[in-house]
Amino acid sequence: MLEKAAILEQLARVEGHVSLAVRHIREQENRITQGDRRGWDTAVSRNLLETFRDTLRLHIEDRDRLRQQLAALTA
Repeated sequence: MLEKAAILEQLARVEGHVSLAVRHIREQENRITQGDRRGWDTAVSRNLLETFRDTLRLHIEDRDRLRQQLAALTA
């Protein structure tokens, strides 16, 4: 059962990463909206937003993989 415990620990950590990435995306979107309203160049902010979205996708893939591993152990 150590493997199950390790998966659960990793899953909890990845869930935290997913939540944090979602928060970063939301905050960056707000920064871009504010910058656009003020007429600022938001190109760098948009690039960073895309990086945050890519990172979120990776975290979600990792989370889904861990969920599958956990399901296989409990099946």
